[in-house]
Amino acid sequence: MELGAFSRRGGQAKSVAKTAANRAKMAAFWRKVRCGELPPPRRHRKFPEAVRALARRYVWWLSPDEALALPLRVVAQVMDIGTMADCATLESHFGRPVMRQTLKRAEPGWFRERSWVFWHYRLGLTKWGGESPPLPKRQFDAGPGYRMPPQSCNQGGTDLPIRALRNTGREPRATQEPSHAAAK
Repeated sequence: MELGAFSRRGGQAKSVAKTAANRAKMAAFWRKVRCGELPPPRRHRKFPEAVRALARRYVWWLSPDEALALPLRVVAQVMDIGTMADCATLESHFGRPVMRQTLKRAEPGWFRERSWVFWHYRLGLTKWGGESPPLPKRQFDAGPGYRMPPQSCNQGGTDLPIRALRNTGREPRATQEPSHAAAK
């Protein structure tokens, strides 16, 4: 039997042509990943104990596994409130490119202004004497052109919008206040 008739896992393949086609697809996929046309697949990452300890210490409201599911959040938290020794540990594991990426993708509330400016200078994202970009801010307005959804009528025992009730001929039931005379 020829070598191409075996699958990659060591068992016998059902079809030599199918195995060759699958190998060609995977080779094309990884070629596109290496060229940057496709993002690399997300895999379950194993983090060293030092990084898990940082996640445990600085993202205390989540377990280390839950916190490290979003590694940029852990990196941002350590960069914001961590010691320089912890930041050095972080840099040795993740590297400066990930720390720069964390600053570029930061969400509102991840950094205080002091650490935001410090890390922009430290990682070379802001030139000496230049202005660092503003902190990300929460926006509470939806902007122009946003229309509020129709009010729903929960008092009448239905979740249909009032417009829908008008179109069906049903009117929402009025809420009845308790009568004090009936209680006597």
